[in-house]
Amino acid sequence: MLRLIAIILAFAIPANASGQWTAEQRLLSLFDQIPDQIDSIAAEDPLLHLAAQMLTLVGREDLSVAAMARAVGYRETDRCPETSTLNSLMDQIIGDANRTQIVMINESHFEPRHRLVASRLAERLKSEGYTYYAAETLQQSVYEDTFHGRILFNVGSYSFEPIFGRGLREIYESGYSLEAYEQRPDQRSGNPPTYVDRIHEREVAQTENLIAAIFDQNPGARVLIHVGHSHVLETPRPTRDGQEIRWFANRLAEATGIDPVTIDQTHCRSDMASAGADGNTTSISGAVDYFIGHPPLEFDRQRPTWRREIGDIDLEIPTELLSEDGRIIVEAHPAGGPTEEVAIDRLMVFPGENIPLLLPPGQYDLRSYTSEGLLAGPVTVTVSEKA
Repeated sequence: MLRLIAIILAFAIPANASGQWTAEQRLLSLFDQIPDQIDSIAAEDPLLHLAAQMLTLVGREDLSVAAMARAVGYRETDRCPETSTLNSLMDQIIGDANRTQIVMINESHFEPRHRLVASRLAERLKSEGYTYYAAETLQQSVYEDTFHGRILFNVGSYSFEPIFGRGLREIYESGYSLEAYEQRPDQRSGNPPTYVDRIHEREVAQTENLIAAIFDQNPGARVLIHVGHSHVLETPRPTRDGQEIRWFANRLAEATGIDPVTIDQTHCRSDMASAGADGNTTSISGAVDYFIGHPPLEFDRQRPTWRREIGDIDLEIPTELLSEDGRIIVEAHPAGGPTEEVAIDRLMVFPGENIPLLLPPGQYDLRSYTSEGLLAGPVTVTVSEKA
């Protein structure tokens, strides 16, 4: 599984994603990363994991779930007993956060819902004096050159996903300073001998970069760090071949002397609702402070039902944006806004499908694209509050 994570990360951060691509080129690259026939990818092919991850960038969690269900190496989350509601757990986390300076929450890169929880946590922590937000794959060079209160398509890799983009907008507007700590090209040795060496090289770089960006400037800073998967682990973890991995949280605690509050969203399942969970039976028991369990995804018209629960409203795609000749990607941006910003919603539609966009109330410009470029648009639409 660790090898698969390394492969996915390599594809997730294109070599020229730090500013050389245009927004349209970044969008069109998804046609290459998502095969037209997903079922044609063999179950043991790591590219199936990559395709599943990329599908979440185009609103197709339904296809992503189906792909991962048959992928070799896929680990289903454990059914963990609920210990509290999600709101109650947040209260406990806030209490602990007041006794430290670092809170770390992870995500599965296949789950935009996890990003929603991270942004809600940021909102709660802001009132407790947390003023820095740092996230995996944010790119410092892009941040310095082009970030002026807008979440641009090339600020990061995972942040290209619409729910992540929405969350970053809210976090920035609430007064957080957004910080990058991702490993830079000059911090890569070229070809580490093993996948464990590759992981360690990145964890060391991330630790050094975060300390330089935040704690060297402000030793009393309070920071929310949003990471992927195992980076949140506070204890060294053994591998199947007898090696040991020291992940980001473990290294950061040692380097700063600060005991972080750590939260995992990737190991537990809660069948009824998102909730605090007892992770004592999971493979990482004792390595994090809190577990959040999420229910399996449910879909209505091939879109996740939780999106409606947060206030998104179904919008039928105008017929002038559709195509009968092949799949398209439809993007929705605030009316009059630049397409260089991360879309509010993005959806890949295959021929014959009838799937809605999901958008908060507001006015939007819609555009559709084929693998060759812009197909149609902009078409301006208004999404009204539900009656």
